[in-house]
Amino acid sequence: PLPFTVEGAIQARLDDLPDPAREACKAASIYGGELSELDLTALGGAAAADVIEVLVARGVLEVGDDTGGSATRSWRFRSSLLAAVAYRTIAPEIRSVLHQRAAAHLSRRPDADPEQVAVHFERGGDAPAAAAAYARAALDAACRGSADRVLGCSSRALEFGGKIVGQKAELP
Repeated sequence: PLPFTVEGAIQARLDDLPDPAREACKAASIYGGELSELDLTALGGAAAADVIEVLVARGVLEVGDDTGGSATRSWRFRSSLLAAVAYRTIAPEIRSVLHQRAAAHLSRRPDADPEQVAVHFERGGDAPAAAAAYARAALDAACRGSADRVLGCSSRALEFGGKIVGQKAELP
């Protein structure tokens, strides 16, 4: 937990943003890391390009690791504390819907991290989809030789009722 004065100062900074930018900032915090314009658009709300411009100008977001050129440009919060406070200001029922949208969006992207997709399904309250996504993430981790990720994702898949059979993730 943050000291009340720190959280209050960050909240005041968020409150100072224009409404569309503040709502976009809160939505962007769902991703917890870097996000693209398409990622933000998938969550709904105002025109992503416009609000990203405002958030960059206000020092809330900064350009992320730009390894693929402008077509794949990403942004990230300048401060993890700002992202955490923005996330906490989202009502739980809205947070769940935003995680569901993020999961649906990311699951269609071939470059998405399968474990991140699973986390969004979990936080969105979709246990069957979370189980299947964690099982896929475990298989992906096995292909990459990451034993600790295999164990972690397998454990989460089983916790949500999924199972791993051969090279396929299945639901009960």
